[in-house]
Amino acid sequence: LLIHSVSTSNILHSYMFVGIDGIGKCLFAKEFAREILASTVELDNNPDFMLIDAEDGKSIKIEQVRYIQEKIAEKPITANKKVYIINNSDTMTKEAQNCLLKTLEEPPEYAVIILILANENNMLNTIKSRCTKIMFNPLSKEEILYYFNSNGLDIVEILIKTNIGEDAKPLCKIASGGEMSRIMLAIKNVLSNVDNVPVLIFDEIDTGISGMAAKSVGEKLKLISKMHQVLCVTHLASIAAKGDYNYFIYKIVENEKTITNVQLLNEEETIKEIARIASGDITEISINHAKSLRK
Repeated sequence: LLIHSVSTSNILHSYMFVGIDGIGKCLFAKEFAREILASTVELDNNPDFMLIDAEDGKSIKIEQVRYIQEKIAEKPITANKKVYIINNSDTMTKEAQNCLLKTLEEPPEYAVIILILANENNMLNTIKSRCTKIMFNPLSKEEILYYFNSNGLDIVEILIKTNIGEDAKPLCKIASGGEMSRIMLAIKNVLSNVDNVPVLIFDEIDTGISGMAAKSVGEKLKLISKMHQVLCVTHLASIAAKGDYNYFIYKIVENEKTITNVQLLNEEETIKEIARIASGDITEISINHAKSLRK
């Protein structure tokens, strides 16, 4: 119904998404907003999108609704619509609801307001009467099994929170090469006992880390190497020190051509190379440090 309204340009001004907490109303509302705005950037960076929630974790105040009214008066910048999502709108104070009612009665032609709530009894009847209600009901176990058995699951997206206080975002859009490798390491570590992939390759897994984080990565690599063949390209001593076999990769120039060589190191050579990448020089202190890392 909602996707059809977008494709036919028959988008209404106000919607009310009702359902139990955790059923996916807000996530669905964001995807609906993305379709309305034809957004190719993160919604958080789209000037025609706004998500409002209780600032104090308890209720949405009249000041927040007034801010919406202030912004909704401005015409769209990148699209022909503006979308405002009010999450947990059943926590709005009566003053806030009465203030919002004025906008719902005479919304700008380009405005779309989506109210997300669990308890519609907390909403004014005058607000409910001006919104198209969409119910989000839990699927039964039989319905879920029927869907998976008949259609399978063809599209999977991993969402991740890399910092406290941020929304979960698509892994493929926010993770660098090094972060992707470390996340894969975490997944492989959890699945090491059931994953049948024989060889795991980790490249740039040490990008942007040092100290305790690097030590932890080295220990996780060592752990999963008990169940898999692990190949790791690294520039960190604390990770290289965990290897059972260490190879030194270097380049030379012969006859005006660059040649890449790979040399298997013995234990003495391994200690020296770990000492070199740890401090830049091979000294008695760096050698002793390299030996301690190998223990």
